[in-house]
Amino acid sequence: MSYSNPLHPASVPSSSQVYSLSAPAKFALPNRRRVPQRAFAPKHGPPQNPQPTIYYDYPGFQHQGVPMKAFGATEPAIVGAKDAVFTKLGVTRITFHILWPGYPHVEWYRSVEVNTKTGPMTRAQLGYVVAGNFMRFIERHWKVGADGIRLENLVILSVWNTYENSWQAEIAVDL
Repeated sequence: MSYSNPLHPASVPSSSQVYSLSAPAKFALPNRRRVPQRAFAPKHGPPQNPQPTIYYDYPGFQHQGVPMKAFGATEPAIVGAKDAVFTKLGVTRITFHILWPGYPHVEWYRSVEVNTKTGPMTRAQLGYVVAGNFMRFIERHWKVGADGIRLENLVILSVWNTYENSWQAEIAVDL
């Protein structure tokens, strides 16, 4: 499967690369583009009992995402903002991965505590963690174009389980 990525030259995926496909073929905003990340998977096997994908949307929209800049000091008005998202997994930590296209040499992953001081992590809290990780990733590894792509350009579409306790965010960029 090939993707047109305006941010990086085309690369030929190996047979072990898998891309998430939850984003729609067309976004409501004409300048929004899905970022095709390679899915994290260890070399020793396929995912075991993948968990349900956690979607991010505003009320009245479906599979359009929420800009990362919305996860600031106040809780965004998103669908299911207060939903506890990891309660049925029986885990206390997940590993969050970023595998950005064009950066195969960068292995970004962070351990994330899914139980907070106030209880299980909510969808809004997870969005805040994802946005924070992308902000640090951009600061350390990523500059595209004269001004670079900033956190304000990135949109969380979903967070999905790629392997056991490993999770990734499916994102889009507003060009």
